[in-house]
Amino acid sequence: MALARARADAVTVGANTLRLESEHIWSAEFIFPAEAAGFAELRVREGRRKYPYQVMVTRSGDVNSAAAIFHDPELEVIIATTTSGAQRVRAAGLDGATILELGADDVDLVRLHEVLRTQYGVKSLLCEGVPKFYGAMIAARQIDEEFLTSSPVVVGGAASEYRPGLIDGIALNPGNDLGGHLASVRRSGEMLFLRTKYRR
Repeated sequence: MALARARADAVTVGANTLRLESEHIWSAEFIFPAEAAGFAELRVREGRRKYPYQVMVTRSGDVNSAAAIFHDPELEVIIATTTSGAQRVRAAGLDGATILELGADDVDLVRLHEVLRTQYGVKSLLCEGVPKFYGAMIAARQIDEEFLTSSPVVVGGAASEYRPGLIDGIALNPGNDLGGHLASVRRSGEMLFLRTKYRR
């Protein structure tokens, strides 16, 4: 994950991820500080900014203004939201963040990625979305490659505690044409690292 972040021009997450991980910064150094110098050198050699753009996607505009990314002057934060969501973000007083209004009722992910590419020079975009955001990315055909880690850990939901699966909030029936093909499989101990290429 740290290497993927090190080679990303921007990292996108949903607002719920920001609420759950308010102290997090989406950079390679944050999750693997021991290799900070190496990550920095790699970004310089590849002509990237010091840190990836921190891109938050939210329909409602309900973002945690106390989150660490809004208080680090070295980070550039972009909030992609709806028209009503933009009003809520502005009311939160996040003066350092750039607000992109990309839809009336939902965030147009295709437009978001076009804006990031043409206006911000983003060529490599890493999505660390939770199930609803990930499902929306799949449905919009905005994923080129997926890196998925599989382990023999068994969890389940209960009546008292909801636990989403890999994709949530969107029905993808068998036989849909949104899938891809397995590009590689690697194993380390009990962990499988799957790489899938998707059709756009």
